Amino acid sequence: MQPALPDVPTLADSRQDELPLETYRHLAREFEQLGVHQISIAGGEPLLRADVFRIIEGFAERGMSVNSAPTGCWSRNTGVKSPTAAQPV
Repeated sequence: MQPALPDVPTLADSRQDELPLETYRHLAREFEQLGVHQISIAGGEPLLRADVFRIIEGFAERGMSVNSAPTGCWSRNTGVKSPTAAQPV
């Protein structure tokens, strides 16, 4: 069974291929119904995303374990001094 995803709006920033927070919340609801116990957030540098902790929270609130393996590349050529300096959550 494949989860039905809502329409994904075009993002205003340069990262056009990232899903919006609401889509992740929808996935968390669908995964909970499917009995998913663990998810992994990967690809690019997840900690550069200002809402990454809200995404994690959406899955964790539904009883899922969340893991991520950031590369640490946020410190190179980004102008961001720390992963959470992009925006407060």
